[in-house]
Amino acid sequence: MRYWYTEEEVKRIQELNADYQQVTDLSTMIETCLRHPEENEVVVPLTTAQISEVINRTYPGVKTGAGFCVKLGIMLKRMEFQRRSMGKGQEYYIVPRKVA
Repeated sequence: MRYWYTEEEVKRIQELNADYQQVTDLSTMIETCLRHPEENEVVVPLTTAQISEVINRTYPGVKTGAGFCVKLGIMLKRMEFQRRSMGKGQEYYIVPRKVA
């Protein structure tokens, strides 16, 4: 009787659990899904709620509630995305990437 998995078993378990794994590096998610606009590029500003929907299309396991939107806003500011203040929060000048 053995008490460990073979490499093949570990690989198969990871494949089966892929939909349930959560990516925690927010900056990586942002870089994968979004980009800074190019100079003179016309951009429709997005709220953190709208940006979280974009991220959720690529990372469906991410919990995108109010707490996520706050963390997202902090990270977007750190990553120097241009923003404007609105009555109910910030909107960010950001461009969704075409992710396959």
